[in-house]
Formats: sequence, C-alpha cells, structure tokens
Amino acid sequence: MYGGVKNLLNITPPANSINGANNPFDIGIDSEKNPELSFDPSYVYTSNQGIRGFIGLRYTVF
Repeated sequence: MYGGVKNLLNITPPANSINGANNPFDIGIDSEKNPELSFDPSYVYTSNQGIRGFIGLRYTVF
C-alpha cells in the first residue's frame, strides 16, 4: 500500500498570472514593440492544481 499528498500547502498562482492568457496566439499585437502584451506563461512558478491526495495498492504476480 502507498499514499501521499501533492501540493501540501495548497500554493497556487493567482488567476491572472499568465500574461495575455485571453490572446494566446498574439492576434493583433505587435510583440516586437509591446512585449508586455504578448502571451507569456513562463512566469508561472508553481502548480496550477491545488492540494491532492492519493492512495493505492501495488502487487506483483510472479
């Protein structure tokens, strides 16, 4: 038997942490002149999923 917990402290990024999430293909934006408006998910530093637990049973035949 095994079990565990992921993201024990339930730390998630704020809902607006991905820059340009409403326009992921940068349509209508000149990203050369305005890079702060372009889609950029590189600043997400933690899991987007909250606290999760799991349990299981592992067995071997032969």
